Amino acid sequence: EVPRSEAIFQQALAAATDDEQRALVRWHRADAMRDREDLPDNAGFEELEKLAKELPATYWGSVAQDRLRATRLQRGDPAIEFRARTRTGDEWALADQRGKVVVLVFWSAADRDLPTLLALLKDQQKGSQGTLAIVGISLDRDEAAIAEGTKAFGIDFPVLGEGKGILTDAALRWFVEGPVVHVIDREGKVAALGLHAGTADGRAELTDAVARAHK
Repeated sequence: EVPRSEAIFQQALAAATDDEQRALVRWHRADAMRDREDLPDNAGFEELEKLAKELPATYWGSVAQDRLRATRLQRGDPAIEFRARTRTGDEWALADQRGKVVVLVFWSAADRDLPTLLALLKDQQKGSQGTLAIVGISLDRDEAAIAEGTKAFGIDFPVLGEGKGILTDAALRWFVEGPVVHVIDREGKVAALGLHAGTADGRAELTDAVARAHK
């Protein structure tokens, strides 16, 4: 299978007519290399490094840059910027939220902890006096499921997602492949990463992160 898949990628590269197409093929090749047992664990990331360096002006080259940065993010680092249309057609950009604490909610309708998380965030928002911005990035691959989930769970904050799942732009850039919460402070810097609401400790950590980000 490895020689066959590699041949397919090489054929696709040969058929590409511009840098955007070449970057797309190279990104998918790098992503596929993550699962290959015949390669070192970091082989896929090394390919992303090459893509980011050699084709930085392309969409997938910029995704590679952000994706790599996401693997190294620490508290206090500038957040990875993104801009997208919400499900209602409005433009939402992280850069436009300066001065507010931002909670990035990467969610799926199938996540059993979602109702608990939403209840916690609703309480947080009530006491924020307008200083807390929440945005949901859907990881579902079915637009109907996103619409139904948004309605069923009573999600009233902006939701991004076109049924692309983990290929949604924000998820790609933040290297998110499952439900998770990140918190950004008022200055646009990372306040907390990888939070969940499935346990009492997790909920306490999320509450504390939002409080710290307001300071």
